[in-house]
Amino acid sequence: MLRRKRRTPQQQAALKFKQTSPQGIGRTRRQIKDAKDDAHALQKIETHDQVWVRDLTCRYCDGTRWKFREDDQMHHDPPLSATRGLPAEERTNTKTCGRVCPKCHEDLTGTIGRKMTTKFLSDRGFDGPIEGVMLT
Repeated sequence: MLRRKRRTPQQQAALKFKQTSPQGIGRTRRQIKDAKDDAHALQKIETHDQVWVRDLTCRYCDGTRWKFREDDQMHHDPPLSATRGLPAEERTNTKTCGRVCPKCHEDLTGTIGRKMTTKFLSDRGFDGPIEGVMLT
């Protein structure tokens, strides 16, 4: 079993200074990641509100497969894993996000095998007409 090396009081003081210092002076990787995550989290909240105003029900089944609208979810196309490294505004916006019910979201993301994909009928993404295409 490996033991962690104890830090000297000088090392502890230097680490505390780095963690509480203003931006740009020895920020830790975690602090930088948290700042990026905060920007994306704010963008997701803003986009979520805009999508819920635009889409009253699921974009794929118009709410026929799931009766509880409060359970609806936001679907990203392309997925967030494919857009890593892009600014938050490009990853999450009304063009790349749509409202879906849990059953359609399961078919889209492939929890038990992907069964459906999105066909955009215009270049406006989810802001325009879409069609759910069942895969065979």
